[in-house]
Amino acid sequence: MMMGKIRDSGDKLFLLALFLLGLAVAHGMVSWYQRIRLSEPILLGTTGLAVPMPADEGWQTPTAWGISSLGPILRARLTLPSLSAEVVCLYRKTDESINTREQLITEVEKEGYQVSDFGEIEVGRSRMMWIEAETPKTYNTIFFGVAGLSHSAALQLTVTSQDPELARRIFMSIAEKIRYRPPMVPDEKGLTQRNWTPSHQERAGHG
Repeated sequence: MMMGKIRDSGDKLFLLALFLLGLAVAHGMVSWYQRIRLSEPILLGTTGLAVPMPADEGWQTPTAWGISSLGPILRARLTLPSLSAEVVCLYRKTDESINTREQLITEVEKEGYQVSDFGEIEVGRSRMMWIEAETPKTYNTIFFGVAGLSHSAALQLTVTSQDPELARRIFMSIAEKIRYRPPMVPDEKGLTQRNWTPSHQERAGHG
């Protein structure tokens, strides 16, 4: 009789411990989901551009810019049992940069995405146009942003995930921490000055 009571009490304590453990894990997942921890901004040579990448557990994150056929690139992947995401940051030296929201929309619609939201955000001394889009085929959400860095270079930031809110949080967290300080270039007199495109506010102030 006494042994039965002891066993019953032990079972209840075990179940209570499992319950508390489940609460702790759930709380940890919520906290992890709500905050996006980033690395220090990764500098790209002498371009004046530095971009942070996600640095939480589960992320495969680079420590330096790599090389792609389109230009220098940063690529990070999140692989968890219940979550996945990918971040791609591309620096492009091109005269065919995207300058309007319509061009931005056209780029993602080519890939079968349907645009659901758009906006702009300050990126250092430039501005980034961004759009949110979904594809019914894979249920992926994509955040795609472009910022003109100079007259011949542009930054493209892409975040993809099947979790729309996670994709948004990652994209905005990175975009807000991008650093861009245009490099010094010589003028016609041999003096140096910064090669940069005026921000939206600066253009408005001289309008």
